[in-house]
Amino acid sequence: MRAGTSEGQMIVRLAPVKMTRIVLDTDMDTDCDDVGALATLHALANSGEAEIVAVVCDIPNPSCARCVQAINTWCGRPNIEVGLIAIGDSQTNPRFERYRKTRQGFVERKGAPLYVDQIASEWSERLASHPVHDAVQLYRTKLAMAADNSIVICAVGLLTALSELLNSGPDGTSPLSGVELVERKVKKLVTMGLGAFPAGHDKWNWKMDAVAAEHVIRDWPTQLAVSQVGEIITTGERLGKETPPGNPIRKAYELWHNGAAGNRSSWDQVAVLYAVRSIDDCFEETGGHRIEYNASTGEHFWKPLGEGPEHIHLKLSVSEKEMAARIEELMVIAGKGKLSS
Repeated sequence: MRAGTSEGQMIVRLAPVKMTRIVLDTDMDTDCDDVGALATLHALANSGEAEIVAVVCDIPNPSCARCVQAINTWCGRPNIEVGLIAIGDSQTNPRFERYRKTRQGFVERKGAPLYVDQIASEWSERLASHPVHDAVQLYRTKLAMAADNSIVICAVGLLTALSELLNSGPDGTSPLSGVELVERKVKKLVTMGLGAFPAGHDKWNWKMDAVAAEHVIRDWPTQLAVSQVGEIITTGERLGKETPPGNPIRKAYELWHNGAAGNRSSWDQVAVLYAVRSIDDCFEETGGHRIEYNASTGEHFWKPLGEGPEHIHLKLSVSEKEMAARIEELMVIAGKGKLSS
């Protein structure tokens, strides 16, 4: 069931059908749609549709973790555990050169620190007692504690942390390898990647760590869904009009736009909405295929399902305008803070 707030504004399901236990895996750093995705997820948690098991930062930037914690705290969930990927040579390894150059380009064009660095700095004292965990260990701990086939992972950034999880071995947390843990505990992986059907070339998430993307897409042992929708689904402007000044969700959009909060593409929010609600009435799934990704070229193609788990390609079954209205309503709910419902 849905309700409307006013003409032209959509809204939000009032009676959740199910509870999705979800881990959000994000590269919250250069683009503000990661903030919108976490905001969307908090609003879905408010309505009882989602339980946020953990948030994992898949880039080795401590500001990402602190920005996530600021949003979690603002939304009334300060105790959600946050993980940060540890890559010791991330500043020199050629594998991450594309990401380093891309990020530096954002900084140079802006002429100021990125929004994650500014928000992390502003919230540093309030978050001083909040630990940041190792991403792989946090994954292993949360999966070991979970019921079988119960966790949905929504990856809206690089697939670095998930690749490292698959590579992990038995430890004091679990006698299972990373692959075995995932196979037993994870219901589905949703990855936001521009996996056009039947073939295409990724533009961001996968190619920022192409080695990890190829590994995860090839070897992930459960169902995997690829979401590529969102470029013309723009959201964010209402945050500056309807949420309190200074809140980290609104501020991220203001800083990204160098002024008033404006609209931005919503790739990551779409992936979160699908991860929580599955097909609902918003999505159509094309199954019976697997996607192959080539790290050296950045190209991918879909082929009929042979051996291995099914990969799903998503498309919308509602208009982009309607989807934008649904997402932005959820973002505004989260932006109003922990007292919102």
